[in-house]
Amino acid sequence: MMVHKLSEPLLNPRWFINTRTGKADITDFFQYYQASALGQSKQSKKVYDPDVQKAWADELIAPIKSDKVFYNQQPPFSYTLLLPLSWLPPPSAYLAWCLAQMGFGLCGLYYLSRLGPLKSRDRLLFIAGVALSFPAYSCIWHGNTSFWLLGAMSLFIAFLYERKELLSGVFLALSTFKPQYLFPLTVPITAMKRWKIAAALVIFELLLMLSAAPLIGFENVIGYPYVVTHAESSDNFIGVNAHKMISLRGPIAMFLSTGASLKITAAVMFISLGPLFLLWRKCTGVLSTVATVDSMRFLWAATICTMLLTSPHSHLFDFLLVAMAAALTLKTLSPIGRCPGADNSDAVGKIWTIMLVVFPPLSWVANFAIGQEHAAVYFFFPYLFTLLILALLALKDSLSRSETGGLR
Repeated sequence: MMVHKLSEPLLNPRWFINTRTGKADITDFFQYYQASALGQSKQSKKVYDPDVQKAWADELIAPIKSDKVFYNQQPPFSYTLLLPLSWLPPPSAYLAWCLAQMGFGLCGLYYLSRLGPLKSRDRLLFIAGVALSFPAYSCIWHGNTSFWLLGAMSLFIAFLYERKELLSGVFLALSTFKPQYLFPLTVPITAMKRWKIAAALVIFELLLMLSAAPLIGFENVIGYPYVVTHAESSDNFIGVNAHKMISLRGPIAMFLSTGASLKITAAVMFISLGPLFLLWRKCTGVLSTVATVDSMRFLWAATICTMLLTSPHSHLFDFLLVAMAAALTLKTLSPIGRCPGADNSDAVGKIWTIMLVVFPPLSWVANFAIGQEHAAVYFFFPYLFTLLILALLALKDSLSRSETGGLR
């Protein structure tokens, strides 16, 4: 299915037009292609104007007309980073975009996996499992940026461990093209007082934003916070699909409006930063419990799961980010959770392992059995919630063993 999806544009230059229904299927990829094209056009100072965006999309799919705007709320610096994308025609650009981000994401994840307990051969099998999971296919299908995000965040964590402060801050800044994930990831930095990383993040983020100003104008850079909050809460735009999110916003949006679900989930996210900070201080502070290597891995796993679960905007393809938690914690790829030569009496660790190892095939089964309209809320959300609980329990057990003089 992955090969089929990537080959479609090469066989049909207008692959985004459904010949049976006569409607256009404008995926996320075209938002990035649009950003590249508009950023180099005479309308570059109106990139966030809904009418300008609709006119561009209508020209792409002509003679078909769209009813609503698939609003493009990409951050200002994306107009700088995406400039080369529209130098290729859409079919070639789509293929290059997907292959490049998949390669970057998996390479970054493999680099991070060196910090985990898996052996070298198993790490390659693990990467293959991530690449063949349904969230990976969903990312390619939509042409979204989750693989770019996976690579950037993986390198941020890896370089943080290796005390390469500048590189860690730079890759965290690069991950802010999905800014909703920034706040939980700053908690470890502030809790451990890694101020050089924080400084690198702020400086590089400012440079990225300033690089966009000559292209799209200072007013668009300064006004971006309003753009993103308005787009996320407006019923006049398509593409948000809050009821299909894997975070808390998904089930909330099934009962409340788009705007209300955004506000509630954002509030939960900001409230969760407090307990998350205290947890990091407990594990890494000077007067705190001395954490083991294992507990630090599960602390990162809990942070990653919390980041996704409380995010105001997380779709199915963002489940890919759980792979970072798996890369740091998995000790075996056994589908029954057995690790040769290790203590296999740890029930929490065994369930955690089984859930992660069986996820790639199970994700396909769940999506097609439940259907894409409901799979996010009825399968991926509770799966993610369960992983968070398991990560916290594993962290608790690891800290308890540390405090009672267990093996470090």
